[in-house]
Amino acid sequence: LAALLSAAVFLPTLRFGFLPFDDFFNMNVNPFFRGDPTAEVSWILTTRALGHWIPVTWLTYSIDYVAWGRHAGGYHATNVLFHALNVALCYAVARRLLGLATPTLPPAALTAGALTAALAFGIHPLRAESVAWVTERRDVVSGFFFFLTVLAYLKAAEAERPRRRRWLGLSLLAFTASLLAKEITMTLPLVLVLLDLYPLRRFRWPAAIVEKIPFGLVGAVGAAVSLQGMATGVGFTSLDRLGLVSRVVLFAYSVVFYPLQTVLPVDVSPLHELPFRVDPLAPRFLASLLAAVGLTGLALVARRRAPWFAAAWAYSVLTILPVSGLAHAATILVADRYSYLSTLSWAMVLGGGVATLLVAPLGRALVVAALAGVILLLAAWGVLTAAEVRAWRDAESLWSAAVAADPACAQCHAGLAIALAQAGRLEPAEREATTAVVLRPDRGDHHAVLAAVLEREGRLDEAARSWMAAGRIHPHYVADALRALGLALLAHGRFEAAVRELRTARPLQPMLPVTPDLVRALNGLAIEQARSGHLAEAARALEEALALMPGSPEVRDNLIAVREALHR
Repeated sequence: LAALLSAAVFLPTLRFGFLPFDDFFNMNVNPFFRGDPTAEVSWILTTRALGHWIPVTWLTYSIDYVAWGRHAGGYHATNVLFHALNVALCYAVARRLLGLATPTLPPAALTAGALTAALAFGIHPLRAESVAWVTERRDVVSGFFFFLTVLAYLKAAEAERPRRRRWLGLSLLAFTASLLAKEITMTLPLVLVLLDLYPLRRFRWPAAIVEKIPFGLVGAVGAAVSLQGMATGVGFTSLDRLGLVSRVVLFAYSVVFYPLQTVLPVDVSPLHELPFRVDPLAPRFLASLLAAVGLTGLALVARRRAPWFAAAWAYSVLTILPVSGLAHAATILVADRYSYLSTLSWAMVLGGGVATLLVAPLGRALVVAALAGVILLLAAWGVLTAAEVRAWRDAESLWSAAVAADPACAQCHAGLAIALAQAGRLEPAEREATTAVVLRPDRGDHHAVLAAVLEREGRLDEAARSWMAAGRIHPHYVADALRALGLALLAHGRFEAAVRELRTARPLQPMLPVTPDLVRALNGLAIEQARSGHLAEAARALEEALALMPGSPEVRDNLIAVREALHR
């Protein structure tokens, strides 16, 4: 039931396309991935596309291609299917854990509690990014093997030898597959130790640790691969940009953000942008630091009287650790997708509360009222999730939702500007791009977005200035700046200066479409030189232009005319 309800919430995604950023690269223009499992097995096993080594996830995309071709709805259907399977597995894990935590619970209470936990996991608004975004397939696939790892481990805990070893082997195999889908599960060995402490209550030193050594080795390899991928992909955030104190503050913010958003999902967004400067004394960071310290202290004090809370808090911290900001990359503060597994313990707590409530010696009216409150909460989450899913329909709806969630997010405004420009709505695109530049003038890519919009509007002088601003911030945009300056000069009839800038730009960025502009500038320069009587110079300019674009009839005709004039 929980799996079906969760799938129903995400069914609208089957009508969605690929989003024009990571989805577009991964599925449409990726020069290596073609979806043939046999031909592409080498690439699938070795690629670090977008900074991640996730061969198991790539294999699922490959199977999708065989089944659906490039039809986006099929890829979305696979995401929904994996999520529904995960909800069913969550139910199985929850039922087992609740039974271990409170062995006296009757089957009906266990069923109700596990169903509540599975629904809380499956239809929560924080799930939208992981399920509705095709590129984030790695969350649902790694989650699938995560649940299998835990289930197999719980089976091993109650089995006798040699069955126990077989279950441990299956658990290790599932854990390895989980890491090969997404490295975020690297701390799962510590979660298994936590399960030994509660609710299994079977931790025995040193046997419990020795048993986890194979898991720890696999997890360590996953951590190393993840760190290497971050270094070679988007790159680590430098200590100058983000100091040690700031990283500790980000860690505290992360461990508090996800549980808080689980209870009150009021800050769900496709992008939570990292501030230009992380001020540890800013109210949200200071409050998070105090809350993290307070909750950790409470968990330690209550570990005997309320081991469920201590275990839930410890699980939450352990599973968010790989993406908590201590080793930081990219430009995000937190991300909804990181909650896919890290908030699972709080769903279990809610399920445990419902199971306990059903057998508590309370009045019927109070129990009914409490259960009604839980049902209303789950229904509200479902409604919010349905709304959040709609935001992932296309790029414009996505970035519009992000801007609405955080009007101070410069990257969100830049993303919306790109989406609007692609739709041909240049005036609102310019407004959004300008807002992005005003909010974060230090970001070269935002200046580049504004420059591209201005260029499409025909405002070449302003576009050149924006391109040059981008080039001053990041050398990647120098070629664009030179090309834009060349176009502006060309528009003003300053052909010689335009040729100079375009010649300089051409070798800097071979993929940049400079050649047609340079040919136009050379042709214009040649006409200008011929009119002033400098026929030899005009011929040389036209010869250069014809060498760049042999198929240009205008350049060829002009060269013939100049050569005839030279021989008169």
